[in-house]
Amino acid sequence: MNLSNIQSSEEYLKHYREFMENCFSINYPLLASFYKELHHRFLEVVSQKDGPVFEQLQELLGIDAQLQILYEMAECIESLKLEMNEEKIIEMIKRDSFSFYRERIGLTKKDPIPRGLIYLSEK
Repeated sequence: MNLSNIQSSEEYLKHYREFMENCFSINYPLLASFYKELHHRFLEVVSQKDGPVFEQLQELLGIDAQLQILYEMAECIESLKLEMNEEKIIEMIKRDSFSFYRERIGLTKKDPIPRGLIYLSEK
């Protein structure tokens, strides 16, 4: 999908929604619910017409990091399930989202946060 053609939040989330429903809705109810919360919160933040833009961007980037981690984890969910339950997986996603963008460029959680909009959600 060419992301430059996306015209709305719903359109951006459509791929995630379809994928998550197929992957989690039956066997992983907590992960499905977690996805729905992220989806709802994303739309809520986008619909805010007032408030500081950078706070909204920070929250959207944090939500998006969690969506991306959940999406990537779907490939190995069966083996992960042997090591941890759904609650632990959700905790891990939330925790890892604070360094997600750094790690995408090869940095670690211990590295300083680079300067750039994409890192607004990093801690």
